[in-house]
Amino acid sequence: KEEFETGRTRHPMKITLKTGIKKDGTLTARALKIITNNGAYNSHGISVTRNAGSKGSQLYRVPNFKFDAMVIYTNTVYGGALRGYGNPQVHFAIESQMDMIAERIGINGVDLRLKNANQPGDVTASGARITSCGLSECIATCAKALGIGASIDKPPYRGVGMAAMIHTGGGNKTYGYNFSSVRIKINYDGTVNVFTGSVDMGQGAHTVIQQIVAETLGVPIDSVRIVAVDTDSEVMCMGSHASRVTFVAGNAAIEAALDAKHKTLQIAGTILDVSPDKLEMKGGQVFVKNNPKQWIPLREILAKAYYDRRQKGVYENAGAPISGWGFFDDKSSSMADPSTGYGNINPTYTFGAQGVEIEIDPETGKVHIIRFVAVHDIGQVISLIGSEGQLYGGALEGIGEALFEEITFDSQGRVRESNFLDYKIQTAADMPDIDVTFIETVDPEGPYGAKAFGECPLVPTAAAIANAIYDAIGHRFTRLPIKSEYILDVIKKKLKGGEQLCTPK
Repeated sequence: KEEFETGRTRHPMKITLKTGIKKDGTLTARALKIITNNGAYNSHGISVTRNAGSKGSQLYRVPNFKFDAMVIYTNTVYGGALRGYGNPQVHFAIESQMDMIAERIGINGVDLRLKNANQPGDVTASGARITSCGLSECIATCAKALGIGASIDKPPYRGVGMAAMIHTGGGNKTYGYNFSSVRIKINYDGTVNVFTGSVDMGQGAHTVIQQIVAETLGVPIDSVRIVAVDTDSEVMCMGSHASRVTFVAGNAAIEAALDAKHKTLQIAGTILDVSPDKLEMKGGQVFVKNNPKQWIPLREILAKAYYDRRQKGVYENAGAPISGWGFFDDKSSSMADPSTGYGNINPTYTFGAQGVEIEIDPETGKVHIIRFVAVHDIGQVISLIGSEGQLYGGALEGIGEALFEEITFDSQGRVRESNFLDYKIQTAADMPDIDVTFIETVDPEGPYGAKAFGECPLVPTAAAIANAIYDAIGHRFTRLPIKSEYILDVIKKKLKGGEQLCTPK
């Protein structure tokens, strides 16, 4: 009860969206107005609203953009930072309206999205610089998988819908910096300790860093051990937020591993009497590039180097293990102009498209998700199982946001749903099978071409479900969640009025 009454929620927003478009489907302008319910106390309210506005200018090639916002204090539970950070709200508006526009001008919603999709090298109206971008491929792949746009006869109460998305793939420069540092120590037995300030909350951040270090050093992954440190340590990280860890901490991990690798090859070159630039590390060994038969185990190099240091004083830092230091603060993004909001606050952007096929029970209004297709451009995939896990979790949250989860208040601002009997969430039994595809664009600035992904799967889910509901019953819901009782009420009114339940193209 206390959690519901005092814990922070996602910020509710009232969004007014006006879009200019040519007859051929080319977007020309977008005017976005957001009124945010901040609640009784401020926690990220202005920042969340600002991020919603910036993302509203970034999805699709919209050359002109206007953004107005008000953040209002109310006598209710206050909002805070939550996965997506204002982006799911604005995507619900944009992607719902894209289907409305397509129907109004008589073109296919998939074609409308493809015509205006972001492309590598674009600079948006708000100054966002697009580096790698597989949005077109995401949209086309998702639509093909669900048969969206094809002339298929569907039974009543069945519908398909999709939505595209953009989100930061590497944190942001909201605070003027976006950094992380990593320290690596190679032990005498060949194992590697990685000291990082990034927090793994279950999203797999430490696994990604472990994989990056193992790949860079050429050692088995099970020999790499992550050591999480606190702020008393020299190793610092801005935190696990804003979909940043893979990109920022991953780049720092590469720098630290390269530093340690350089020192290791210097020592190995002395032992093997070979120039270090002719050596390579792989599989826990150091070998001569043009003569792989001339090699030595990494642990033997480390042990020998240790004793030589102590006995002969050949190397600096006698008796100390080899260590490496890495620091990364992205230089490609910057703080936005405070007066205009113009600027490239994110170093890279992650894209995607999600779609669903649904069936609505006409007796209850309940939405059954038959198929769920997710296609995302996350650059080079480093941890496949971790990325899939992020998608499953984000999809679950998005389904809850679209169909179940809602907090309402009485006239005094008191929470009505203060327990899990009244506040509905879906269980594992309610989850559909999810068809996952990753488009690997390989980002030029990401670690091994990777982009972060943590918040992205949630962003387009509600819009895709809302578009599918419209396709099934011909009624456009513009408020979330779309509860079964709201759907049932529409079905009854349509049947009572003699109106046929349409299946729009």
